[in-house]
Amino acid sequence: MAFAAQGELEERVTAALLLAETGTRGPLGALAEEMLESEDWSERKAAVRLLHHWDRLTSQMQSRAAADPHVAVRRAAATLKIRAC
Repeated sequence: MAFAAQGELEERVTAALLLAETGTRGPLGALAEEMLESEDWSERKAAVRLLHHWDRLTSQMQSRAAADPHVAVRRAAATLKIRAC
């Protein structure tokens, strides 16, 4: 939990994914939400994919990603179907 809250981005992603595997998805949602506000398009794209994979991508998040300035993020958002969160 400490790495998910305080580590470098790579450490937080790894910790959040490991916690999600054990059923603890809270850190993943918080991290992915933070990544959606990132200046790095690849992090925003990864956030969209992670949120979708763990059933945490809301329609509001998808709409925000669909309006992203980078085409890769927009495409990622456009290809995913929202599942009930």
